[in-house]
Amino acid sequence: MARGVRVDHDHNFADRPFLDGQPPVTAIHSLEVYVSDLRRVLKRLDTECTIRSEPPGYAISVRDEAIDLRRFEQLAREGRRALERGDAQSAALLLREALELWRGPAFGGVATNRFLEGERARLEAERLDVVEDRVEAEMRLGQHARLIGELEGLVAENPFRERLCGQLMLALYRAGRQAESSSAYQAVRVRLADELGMDPGPYLQDLLVKILRQDPSLEVQRRLGAEPESLPVTNLPTPLTSFVGRKEAVDRIGQLLARSRVVTLVGPGGIGKTRLALEVGRGLLERYPDGVWLTELAGLTDGGLIPEAIRVTLGVSEARSKSPIEAVTTYLQQRCLLIVLDNCEHIVEAAAHVVEKLAARCPKVAFLVTSRERLRIAGEQLWQVEPLTVPEATSSGPNDNVAESEAVQLFLDRAALSRSSFGLTAANSRAISEISRRLEGIPLALELAAAQVATMSTDEIERRLDDPFQLLTSGHRTASHRHQTLMAAAQWSYDLLAENQRLVFDRLSVFRGFDVEAAATICSMSINERGVCIALTLGLVDKSLVRFEGGRYRLLEPLRSFASEKLRSRGETALVQERHCRYFLAVARDRQPGELADWLKRMEAERDNLRSALGWAQDNDQELAAQIVLALDLWWRLRSHGGEAHPHLDALLQNREAQDATRVRLLMNKGWYSWYAVSAPEAAVEPMESALALARTLDDPLALIDALFVRGRYATHEGDPVQARLLLEEALELARSRGDQEREAEALHLLGVADGAQLQLGRARSELEQSLEIRRSLNRSDEAAVTLQFLSGIVGAAGELDRARRLVAEALELGRQLGEHAYLHHALDIAAGLAILEGDAQRGLTLVGAADAALERIGWSPTSVWDRLLEPYFQIGREALGSRDSAAAEQEGRRMNYVEAVEYGLAWLSTGT
Repeated sequence: MARGVRVDHDHNFADRPFLDGQPPVTAIHSLEVYVSDLRRVLKRLDTECTIRSEPPGYAISVRDEAIDLRRFEQLAREGRRALERGDAQSAALLLREALELWRGPAFGGVATNRFLEGERARLEAERLDVVEDRVEAEMRLGQHARLIGELEGLVAENPFRERLCGQLMLALYRAGRQAESSSAYQAVRVRLADELGMDPGPYLQDLLVKILRQDPSLEVQRRLGAEPESLPVTNLPTPLTSFVGRKEAVDRIGQLLARSRVVTLVGPGGIGKTRLALEVGRGLLERYPDGVWLTELAGLTDGGLIPEAIRVTLGVSEARSKSPIEAVTTYLQQRCLLIVLDNCEHIVEAAAHVVEKLAARCPKVAFLVTSRERLRIAGEQLWQVEPLTVPEATSSGPNDNVAESEAVQLFLDRAALSRSSFGLTAANSRAISEISRRLEGIPLALELAAAQVATMSTDEIERRLDDPFQLLTSGHRTASHRHQTLMAAAQWSYDLLAENQRLVFDRLSVFRGFDVEAAATICSMSINERGVCIALTLGLVDKSLVRFEGGRYRLLEPLRSFASEKLRSRGETALVQERHCRYFLAVARDRQPGELADWLKRMEAERDNLRSALGWAQDNDQELAAQIVLALDLWWRLRSHGGEAHPHLDALLQNREAQDATRVRLLMNKGWYSWYAVSAPEAAVEPMESALALARTLDDPLALIDALFVRGRYATHEGDPVQARLLLEEALELARSRGDQEREAEALHLLGVADGAQLQLGRARSELEQSLEIRRSLNRSDEAAVTLQFLSGIVGAAGELDRARRLVAEALELGRQLGEHAYLHHALDIAAGLAILEGDAQRGLTLVGAADAALERIGWSPTSVWDRLLEPYFQIGREALGSRDSAAAEQEGRRMNYVEAVEYGLAWLSTGT
């Protein structure tokens, strides 16, 4: 197709793939099979491309406009004709459009042979011809200043193309850089002499003479009769890739510029600030009659050169009697335009002074600034550039709205540039979703990852993201250095920090989200450093290296990985990680009476830190790991993370040999989780018995009491009331002998539950009421709620329905305050039983469904003795409603979340209807 539609002999087809060797004897037959297969593929894809047999071989038929190469050649011809007739603006547009059809090297991804090598060379030469024509058109339009950077790159890659070299010399000369223009000639001359033994041709020699003489013919020659309005009013580069997502951000930033003439886009490196600013600028060309102009500051090391950079961008003539800032101010005072100042962070103070001065004196000029920190000037409007949206953690399939994620859309778009057939499939959607999440929607990281699809599968890319800085290293050659790799982007920001900021940034890498108290405690090594540490942390927020969201701070994961490596290089990883572990051990232990709800919220907020701390301790300090596991026990139980607890318990029991109270509690917990969270009673008895046996050998009454509680509770629910009472009475006696009211209340509660299960209602009621009284006196509202629900069941079974209603309502009210509390599902069941007893089977069975759903959500599987006692009441309700209506009522309850179910129960209990 590259050579046009033609008939080719089948021997040519058969031989061409084997130009580097001899084809097999069966080549012609194989070719026929391949052609047949290719026809089927083309038909299935519904293309307009066909292969027909036409002696002496085959012909490929396809419309010219369907082939990028044909379209490229057509646009190039039209652009050159426009250039010849003096219409530089049309020429520039046509030639840009032609070049945008190129998405990489010719025949990219196709194995090399002698035929393709020749075609590649021909097409590359043709592309460069068009590039030179497009540069000439834009030079005629006075865009020489913008072209200098591009031409320097083109000349470096193609040093022997004299036309490009001449265009660079001319662009430098027109920008007022005559000395550099002459130097560019000398560089070409030296290279030609060294490598080819030649001098530059007459074209370059003649151009040098004109430059040295400052020949007037070198100035921009506008087409006769051209109006100023016909010239382009922007130097914004034409994008070579599509703009993905952030449509709302583009609109909102445009609105901000209508209200405030200085808008700064801030965000970390690679977040897409520049691309977003360019997209905003392109959309505002009609608002600013004098144009939208991009001034790139990344290459400046001296902030004093910013006015000069703006002067060159705008094409303002040098004035010997005026400084650059004065010349620019004079030029801008009567003009209405937008200046995009890109990459200010390394000279931010100087940029702030320039923008503030120009904005104050040029009332119709607006500034769109990109920086990793704000300018901090009057009237500045800040826009935080957020990462692209990523799929929900539960989304992985192509039908799970994965494709609606901006991060996935960008990955797919850029991956298709490296492999044109790439798309979202059922096979790769999970990996692409995970890649997008792990790279946190950072555009640069996603583009670098997408480029890897040319050589590896998405599953392999995902696996290798454990070391993102090793993987994400292949950016565009023409991009700035800091945008060619993820490491370079992070290093650029890091190098701008003072040493004390770097130290805090490195230490913050141990966190998975944090508050300032945690940062100050862990990152400062003395009490005197805490205030400084907090100030430095907040300073890192200003520099877009730390994010503030939802009342907490965090590092984006790629930046956290970078900082973690820097911390390792300092030799501080073990020290800071241990401080992190001990801090979050203290957090887990910090549960005060009556503050369970707040403690649970704190634990949920710090979930990732707690897991990280435990993981590090498991690998480095078994005793510290054991203390963390025990401190997390209540949280794991109440939030039903039993599956998470098991592997840690198994590892500690296997690796830790000390026969002490800690081992007793580890064994107790293993037995409890095996029974209640995993529903494996056969696996629960042995660790429970081992814990109790070990506790009896130790001089630690608290460990013994706790072991008796676990074994006694198990005996109750597994239908062994005699053993349950023996164990729990022993625990009660020990607690009372020590004056331990908290454990006394627990023993009375468990005895009440055990007696209630045996329908010993009087004794159960007495024990539960004593437990409730103690728990209330200790301000243990969470534990009181658990006792209330069982007491309400006992009172209801005794026929005191009104009091039962009040008690269960109080339990549910406390449950509402605590959130989805694993121990309180019984309150919903008891409310259900009371509703059925009072004749409201519909409401009762709805609450049954809600209670069952709550149990399923928290992952608890065993059926307790209380569940078995309540089931007959539920069956009465089902018989009253009939099978269809009762199933519908339970299904309605299953659709409720915990809060909705509690509100539903309380609404009935409070009105009595």
